[in-house]
Amino acid sequence: MIVAGTTPSGPSLSDREDSFMRVTAGMGALALVIALAADDGGGPAGLVLPLLLVPTVALFVHGFVARITLVVLLPLVVAGPSVVFFVAQVEGSMFFVALAALLATYGVEDHRLANLLCAGFASIPVIGGLTTADKTGWQFWFFGVVLGWLFGRLARINKDLIGQLASQNELITEQAVLEERRRMARDVHDLVGHSLTVVLLHVTGARRAVRRNPDSAEAALESAERIGRDSLVEIRRSMELLRASDGLGNRPSPTALDIVGLVEERRTAGQTVILDITGDPERLTGSIGTTAYRLVQESLSNVAKHAPSEAATIEMGIGEHECTMTIENELTALGAAPGRQAAAGYGLIGMRERVQAIGGQLSVGPAGPVWRVDAVLPLETLGAAP
Repeated sequence: MIVAGTTPSGPSLSDREDSFMRVTAGMGALALVIALAADDGGGPAGLVLPLLLVPTVALFVHGFVARITLVVLLPLVVAGPSVVFFVAQVEGSMFFVALAALLATYGVEDHRLANLLCAGFASIPVIGGLTTADKTGWQFWFFGVVLGWLFGRLARINKDLIGQLASQNELITEQAVLEERRRMARDVHDLVGHSLTVVLLHVTGARRAVRRNPDSAEAALESAERIGRDSLVEIRRSMELLRASDGLGNRPSPTALDIVGLVEERRTAGQTVILDITGDPERLTGSIGTTAYRLVQESLSNVAKHAPSEAATIEMGIGEHECTMTIENELTALGAAPGRQAAAGYGLIGMRERVQAIGGQLSVGPAGPVWRVDAVLPLETLGAAP
């Protein structure tokens, strides 16, 4: 049984992004130190520090306090350092521009727009080097901005991959929950439907015999009472298993060997069933044997509901590579009504799901004067939870 709702260990995408922004804020503080260390005092008096404090504070707030939209953050990070670079020729201020390229590549959803912004940031040191007589080391800072774009691109790819992984995990969890609900619906349907069908058969027999044979009617009612009580026990047990943390229990699933007992139980309840098995039922192991049992169980329940007066014939042929099953009953006026059997509801849906889960084939429908269930179950399969 798949336990749904589990999530992979490790930090979430939000936690990773928080860490990334905090590291960027720390690099902003480092950029401030580098720029001030490179300032020889040749710039405008008292303007270098304020111009560089603005991007430093903006990065700190963005990383540790509250997210600032990039439309506001990027100009705050780029404007002041660019002025310092052009006016005071403080090369270290270009560190902030490299951080801006990092943030733009990481945070802007449109990759083309992010690349255009980074191209504009990379042009700042180039323009500074071409328009000033002093040596500004623009080549070094140009590649610094390119590196900012590269690391931002790598971080963005990592973010997208983590987001896709989270989406896939949610999808797998939803599918697991859906499949588990289907399995539960099949099991509850098989348990309740089978038990109620047998109880109704006994009650019908008791009603018919109550006047002419009171002892037989009393025996049928006792059997119905016993089966009803046993069914309540099974339902409680099933609910306890569903509430368990692992959803597993020690009660074994029915196998092909239990088909004989199932047929005898139906015969005791008054249903006419002819069973013919060729081959060794012990070869139907695991989910294959359980599927064979459930097919017989659901088919007999449908016969009891839609053609209670008709006999059901079950033929099973167990060969070397596959098991073929044919279950037939004569069509009555009720059973032949269009859509009655075809829309038998969750029972037929459950039969198809079980057979498909083990890679088998199932055909259900009228075949001349009879209603026929044909199934081919492979003896070698990857197997699935029944």
